[in-house]
Amino acid sequence: AFLSGNVTRDQARHTFSLPHSTMIEKATALLNKHGSLNLILPVEEAENIRAYTPLKLLRKTLVYNHQGGEVKRWLMEMSAKPGKTLEEDLFIRDDNGGFSSEYRQLTRNFYLNF
Repeated sequence: AFLSGNVTRDQARHTFSLPHSTMIEKATALLNKHGSLNLILPVEEAENIRAYTPLKLLRKTLVYNHQGGEVKRWLMEMSAKPGKTLEEDLFIRDDNGGFSSEYRQLTRNFYLNF
């Protein structure tokens, strides 16, 4: 991934100051029995985390740019409490190339024009 040159933005979007392994370790120690850790990660990083985290995957949403495309990101909800994993798909774009209603619903609090 490319760095933007903006230190605050780069720290929020990259793992050089907080590796995923450290984040998982600290979250595991801090979560109460009803707490959860939610992450948005590229596929490879999400799969790596699944291999070593003691947390249980409660929800996995596969994010695609459009129907028929490849998975771009995982939305993950993890908890110390075991449960069945809910799996969903999310398409950012609809068949007309606009934002899908599901994507708009999920991100409406972050965009003024949604």
